[in-house]
Amino acid sequence: MRLKRKGHHEWLPFELPNGTICLFLLPFLVTLVAGQQVLRGKPPEFGKDDLPPKTIDVFEGQTVSLKCSSPNADRVAWISPVGRTSPLGELSFIASRNDSTDFRCLAANDFGTTTHVTRISVHCEFF
Repeated sequence: MRLKRKGHHEWLPFELPNGTICLFLLPFLVTLVAGQQVLRGKPPEFGKDDLPPKTIDVFEGQTVSLKCSSPNADRVAWISPVGRTSPLGELSFIASRNDSTDFRCLAANDFGTTTHVTRISVHCEFF
């Protein structure tokens, strides 16, 4: 296989176990070549209106609602180290002190995964 340079970019090839030849044009465009079929795409991107803020301050007992979307993602999910997850891109819960942690939105398609982190800070009131 001969590889050509396009401007200052270089094609980087590798073969998958099923025999599909993958060519990567760095840095952003990924082209998968399988027989006569050519697929082009890129990993998901988040727009400014697709995500919650990077930090959210709440009091214990308040409802937290997290929404995340990406127009070119096949799958969107929220995960956290405390076990709260949602495979639908939306997560709502009543905040407890254990929820003070980073929540990650993962958006994925066949070309990669993109992550957004929202830090939840739960403040406790003592009477």
